[in-house]
Amino acid sequence: MSQTTHTYTLLRAFVDELVLCGMRAACTSPGSRSAPLALTLAGESRLRSYSHIDERCAAFFALGLAKASRVPVAVTCTSGTAVAELLPAAIEAREARVPLLLLSADRPAELRENGAGQAIDQLKIFGDAAKWFFEVELSEAHPEQLRWIRTLACRAYWTALEGRPGVVHLNFPLREPLIEQIEQTVRAHEAGDEARIVMKMNSLVDQKIIEALYRASMAGVPIALNVRGICCLLPGVPGVSETIEVVSVVGRFLEHSRVYSFHRGDEHVYYIGSADLMPRNLDKRVELLTPIERPELQAELEDTLQRCLHDDTYAWTQGPDNSWTRRDGRTRAVHTELMERTLALTAASAAS
Repeated sequence: MSQTTHTYTLLRAFVDELVLCGMRAACTSPGSRSAPLALTLAGESRLRSYSHIDERCAAFFALGLAKASRVPVAVTCTSGTAVAELLPAAIEAREARVPLLLLSADRPAELRENGAGQAIDQLKIFGDAAKWFFEVELSEAHPEQLRWIRTLACRAYWTALEGRPGVVHLNFPLREPLIEQIEQTVRAHEAGDEARIVMKMNSLVDQKIIEALYRASMAGVPIALNVRGICCLLPGVPGVSETIEVVSVVGRFLEHSRVYSFHRGDEHVYYIGSADLMPRNLDKRVELLTPIERPELQAELEDTLQRCLHDDTYAWTQGPDNSWTRRDGRTRAVHTELMERTLALTAASAAS
């Protein structure tokens, strides 16, 4: 079980216990780090989930719901200054005696106090406006951890509701899923396993992802990137990105597929989805990546990735000086190959 699966298993148990206690509504806001919290709340069929672009709006909407229903409503948001947007509603909830559960995502300990953008101290950020604060460390989803997370959910719910109703703030240090996958691949490589990273996207701009890929390259992990448009990463820089190859295919079709794959020994993780690796996609929108687990579908994705990386008709290779060199072998054209593959699969399906 991957760390991502452990995280979602624990969060599902946490939300299930909140529902069993009586919670009926939750408000979410977009953000990559808080995605596990938001998706778990939104995926719970017994909850009415409301999505808001603005954190302050989400908090005040939840305040109204909780005031009307007199039962706690959950609010979740991403890390950094987004958490500060919840403070006005937290103060209102305290003064009006309204039960609220504020569930904030946060950077893990090793990423705090290092000058990263929008990283603030979220510990007890609401001060006396919160009845209770607790930092929730999620580890592996063993039976004892599942019992603990359910106990925590129950305590949080009833602390918000009983006595003088008010605010409970739980802070969840979470690793961003793609960065976590990169870091796991680095650890596998350092442990001696065969490890590599292969990605396909339109644009690579996000600084945190780029820095994680640089760290992986410096650890020696082979990385192949198929980036059709903007690429702010520089491959082949000595001591920084020597193991990274960047290829761009600009041909007949304006295609938008995104595939992110991580290979660690016998473990092969594939994600497909709508999001490019840009701040506007990862931090400002609600976008999803879904894991592909069936071996035959993984094989099809791997075949597609390799065809893209080995195109020598429409492909350009990026250099460490940000120059682009067109390949001129003229022996393989990925768009032609993919059309031929699709026709062959269609014919085979019709014949069967």
